[in-house]
Order: sequence, then C-alpha cells, then structure tokens
Amino acid sequence: MRTATLSSLALLLLGCADRPTVPMGDDPLPWVDPFIGTGGQGFGQGALYPGAAAPFGMVAVSPDTRTKTSHVEAFHNGGYWYEDNLISGVSHLHLAGAGVPDLGTLQIMPAPWMTPALADAEARAAGFSHADEEASPGYYAVTLDNGIQLELTAGERVAIHRYTFPEGTKPTVVVDLEHALGSTASRRPASMVIDPEDGVIAGTVHTAGSLSSRFDGFDTHFWIELGRTPTSWGVWADESSASGRTTTEGFEPGGWVGFADLPPGEPLELRVGISFTSVRAARENLEAEWGAADFDSLRDATTWRWREALERVRVQGGSDRDRTIFHTALYHSLLMPHLLSDADGSYIGFDGRFHVEPGAPFYSDMSLWDTYRTVHPLLILAWPEAQQHFASSLVRMAEQGGYLPRWPLNRGYTQTMIGDPADIVLAETFLKGLEGWDVSGGLRAAMRGADGADHGDSAYDGRDGIRAYLEHGYVTTDAAAGSVAMTMEYGWADHALSAWTEAWGLDQDAARYRERAAHPATLYDPETGFFRGRDASGAFAPVEDFSATAWSDDYVEGNAWQYLWAMPYDTALLAELMGGEDALLERLDAFFEASLPEEDSAWPELYYWHGNEPDLHAPWLYALLGQPERGAPWIRWIRDTRYGSGPDGLDGNDDGGTLSAWYALSALGLYPVAGTTTWALGPPVFERAELDLHDGSTIVIATEGDVHAGALVGVELNGSPVEGGTVEHAELLGGAELRFLFGPTEAPITGARPAKD
Repeated sequence: MRTATLSSLALLLLGCADRPTVPMGDDPLPWVDPFIGTGGQGFGQGALYPGAAAPFGMVAVSPDTRTKTSHVEAFHNGGYWYEDNLISGVSHLHLAGAGVPDLGTLQIMPAPWMTPALADAEARAAGFSHADEEASPGYYAVTLDNGIQLELTAGERVAIHRYTFPEGTKPTVVVDLEHALGSTASRRPASMVIDPEDGVIAGTVHTAGSLSSRFDGFDTHFWIELGRTPTSWGVWADESSASGRTTTEGFEPGGWVGFADLPPGEPLELRVGISFTSVRAARENLEAEWGAADFDSLRDATTWRWREALERVRVQGGSDRDRTIFHTALYHSLLMPHLLSDADGSYIGFDGRFHVEPGAPFYSDMSLWDTYRTVHPLLILAWPEAQQHFASSLVRMAEQGGYLPRWPLNRGYTQTMIGDPADIVLAETFLKGLEGWDVSGGLRAAMRGADGADHGDSAYDGRDGIRAYLEHGYVTTDAAAGSVAMTMEYGWADHALSAWTEAWGLDQDAARYRERAAHPATLYDPETGFFRGRDASGAFAPVEDFSATAWSDDYVEGNAWQYLWAMPYDTALLAELMGGEDALLERLDAFFEASLPEEDSAWPELYYWHGNEPDLHAPWLYALLGQPERGAPWIRWIRDTRYGSGPDGLDGNDDGGTLSAWYALSALGLYPVAGTTTWALGPPVFERAELDLHDGSTIVIATEGDVHAGALVGVELNGSPVEGGTVEHAELLGGAELRFLFGPTEAPITGARPAKD
C-alpha cells in the first residue's frame, strides 16, 4: 500500500469492523444503500448518485445515465436516474441531491472497440440492468449489456476505474471532455495530451454549468495513468478526429486509447488524479493519496474511512428498514461539502488567486439555504472536526470575496437562493463550543453583510434587499422578489447574530440584532392570518389576490402555509401574533390535518411539504411549545410516509444531505433550532443509540416502553424529568443520558399517502 501523509480529516475518518448483527457496535456499512434517493419523479426525486466517494471528498465518480427513448434533464441533476437503462459514461464530479444540474466533468467510458461514432455520448451509451449493479460506500460496479464489467472506487482527490472486457472485444477507453450535466452548460475549450509511451492522459477542462457559469466557471485538471501501454490511440475536436494523434484542443475535444494486447479476463485499471489548480497538482494528488496504489487498496482505504465516520453514531434495535434508512441517511449527510484544496494545501480562492495553506483544507459546494437547518447541526454534534473545517472555509471565502456566501460552488458565488444562512451556521458552530477556526473573522464578516456594508467590486450582492430591510423593518415587495421569505430568513439570521454578539460581549450589537430578529412580525396580516408581502408604503396586496396555498412572488419555493412557521427561534412571538399558544397549536394541528388527504405525487404539497426546506421544522414546534407528545405522531408519520428504502426513498432533492440529516436526527429523537443551542425532542426510532461528541464524551439515548408504537409520555435527562420539550446543547455534553419514556399504544396517523416501501 502506498504511504503518504494523511489530511487531518482523513485521519479522523479511519477504522474497521465486521458485518452487523443486532448488538451495539455493528459494522454500519452493509446497512448503507447508495441507491436510495436515486429515483423518484418530478419534485419527489432525491437527485443522488450511487457512485463512489470518500467522506467530503473532492471526487465523486459515478455513472451518468439516460434512457433509450428520451432524456429528461430535470431528473439528472446528480447524473444518474434509477429509471434509466443506458450508461453514457462515468464522470468524476457530482453534486449530492442538488436541485439543478452542474458538474459531470471528465467523462470516461470503456467500449468493446473504437468507432468514430463513439465521440458522441448517445452513440457510446451502453445498456445495463439493476440486477447487474452493486454499490456500497466507496465502491460501485456494473456489468454492462455488452459484457464489460465496470468498477469504480474513490479517495479524497482520486478515482480508480477497473474494467474487465469479455473475450472477442478490442478493449477501448474513451475520454470525453465535452460532457457536462445540464443543457445550459457553456461550451468552453478543453485540452488533452496522450502519452502512449508512459501510458498517461493529462489535460484540462473548463466547467461552467447551471450554477458554476454564474461566476464564469472553473478549470478541472486531470492526470490519468492507464496501467499499461496502449496499442492504439487518437483524438477528436470540433467535429474532426484523427487516429494516431496525441494532442487535442477545442470546444468538443476527446480521445481514446486501445489495448489490443490485453489478455482476455485481465482487468485494466485507470488511476485518475483531479485538481482545480494544475495538471501537475493532479499528478501529485494521485501520488499522495493514501491507498491509491491499486484498485483494491484504495477501496479498502475508503471503506475504512467510511466505517470510522459512520461508527460515530451507533444504534441498537429497529427493523431492517429502519437501520437501512438511518445508516444511508448518515452516509448521504457526509457527501458534501467537497474538498477543494490539493494535498499540499493549494487552492484557487474566491479572489481568483492561488493560495497555499497546508493543514487547513479548503471546502466548497455548500447548499447552505438547505443545510443550515439539519446538516450542519448534525455535523456539529457527531463530526465536529469536519464542521470546523467548513466554518474555516466559509470565513476564508468572505475574506477573499467580500461576503459570506449563500451557495458557494468550487471557487465562486452562485448567487442562488436567499437569506444569510452562513451567519446561522457560523453562529451555531461557535455557540455550541467548536473553536479551531477564525471566530472573530467570521463574526466580522457576518456583521458586515448583515449591516449592508458596501464591498465595492465584489462579485456577490450579499443580502439582497438589505437596504429596504434596514429602512422599513422588512424587505419590501418592490425591493426584491420573495420579500416575505427574505425577511423571515434575515430575521432568523439576525437572531443567530444576536446570540453570537452577546456571547462575544457586544451587548449593543446584540440588542440591535435581537430587535431585528422580530422584523418578520411586521409582515403578519391579521386579516388573513398569514405573513404577506408589503410595499414601501406598508400596504399589503389586495386580499382578493391572496391564496395561502399558491406559490407567489412573496415566497421562495413555498407558499403562505409553509412559511407560516418560519420563526422557530421565537415561538413566543409567533404565538402572540396568532392570539396565544393555544391558537398557535390549533393552527398547527389544522396544518397537518390538511396535509393528510394529499396524495404522494410529483408535485409540491399544498400544506406540509417535506420535499423542500421552509417547513421542515414544523412538527418540532410542538416540542418548542412544551408539548412534544402532541408532535410525536406527526414526526412518526413523516418518517413513515416521506422516507423509504427504495430508489424513491426521499421526498425531494436531498440538497447536500438536508433531508437525510433530518431523518438521522429525528431517528435519534433530536432536532435543532438552527443558529441556537436548543434541541427539540421527539420520538426516536431505536431502542438505544450512542453518539461520540466533540468533548470526548458520549451521549446515550435510551428508551423505556414501546418505542415503535407507544405514546411519548416523558423524557429524562440524567435521571431527572425534562421540563417542556427541549434540552440545551451544553446539557448533552460530558456523558449525558437522554431517556425517552413511552406509554400505551398510540393510534397511528392514517391518510391518503401510504408508508413508503
């Protein structure tokens, strides 16, 4: 096995164990099914991929698919859709559960022989069957209909392909630099050199997809070691091809190598290094990767990393379905963000400049508007070292680019989504005791953005509509679309800032942000009972134009019902707006009861919509209002009907692990109020669970009574009853035991939507 210096995060993600049985400490890996979330229809698709990746790695190597008759782009944001029956190739960069297509960079495909038609992705696509497919953490394999066996594994910055060709073929490998996910991907020049003597292919391709094109994209550099000397080769570009040529450059470049002397049945291994700084760095990344000497060594090393990562959370009991969904949810929660820096600490920053920071890995690809709600709280709880790296990366983005981002991709701002979620993520990271990153720099960056500071020629606009928000106490309808959603997101972020500045001893700033956290209340319309947009004069739109279940310009990816609950950080104010706690609880009951008749379809729900983010916390409001037993049936109902163990096992895009982390936390009986130190309590899935925390202690989550069907009647913390429905993060440190008590059998909630398989 190749020896090299491991990154600090890699060192923390190593370990091993055996096949699981019921007792604690089982091997979690056989319970992970990477095909969960790779299917679904319309808004109900998970947009995940089944290919190989290391935890938070740079590389995610996975097949890109299509059908023999059509290709619906919206179903292929992750490159792979379970309903397809053709693989067009294997690319090396993928987003996990994103709502738009991007990446899909550097596609490679084995072929039984070379013909000019293979320059076209549709022509070289090969049929496959799910019966001939296999996937597990760090490994993917399929036998194509043409008899070629394709296997993939990945490390942090590398991938290794292994192909086994059937007898009677002329083994060929095709490299496509034009391929990218999404029809909006810009045509950009790429270049490639084949070195037949040394058995190497190297080059550079520019990526500019639906998100990355918003900052003019980025370069991906690669170094491919073929494992043996090819017997034939050639290239193409701009609709012309040439056998025997070794260099190509243009807008649609690619090439091939053939291995006519490969003995039948002997595997061919391709070792691929990736870098975002240079071809040389791609080669050095390949040389530095622990375990990358050959396919089996790298697979073993990455399996080791995954096992250690997932063993941070150990459970006992539950059905096979429960354990499969849970461990897969943990796995999907650890696929993003992605590593950006090279093995020597080099990366291209948000200022477009070359940076070298050994020992401080730089990460990007953060779907923050989604992940601040569930993923980052989960990481703080069980993978704090990773969260420290992500917090450090966010602060450096602000230093280099002027603002904290909303949805950073690679080295740039994508300008997508709303709010100021990085404030919430960084505040919670600090408030829950994680240091080891530039906390003061992060606070300065958050305050600059929150207070509307002018950052000159920054490519990013910071808080959209911030001037109106500061002047009127809300984002006005004429200042920006989605004004209600923006105002509520800014209020949440300002609440997080108020706690952060208070803890930092900035009392006047804390009071100012605390006052601003109540700004969303200015948009509550007593006449309709919903938050609605107001113009600069303070007027609401005419009531006759309002529908609580319709998407409108006031909201972003949701409606008035789904945004009604968007103040979980201040339930007292929310209750006051609605006429008291009893009135709030009655409206919450009505909201969920109205959700029951809704069919499981490809379209967004009108009431509770678990497939998107704005109301994910709604069932936990009961606990925040001191009645966790009242919310417990709804939490179970969501787990049963919105999650499953099949390809359609998610209710919508996973968005960087957001829905997966919701399940993982819920299954442990916990849910965060993001940007705070408060955890809401609800019914767990397992009889017992253990979590290793950042202070070196372990939380034990235990149950008494029937955890699966009993009514939640109480919670104890270290033997004492919990008053209300919440605990503070500090109370969970130092070896705490949280015990959930269940009484008589609870009548299950039933409705039009059946439980997922």
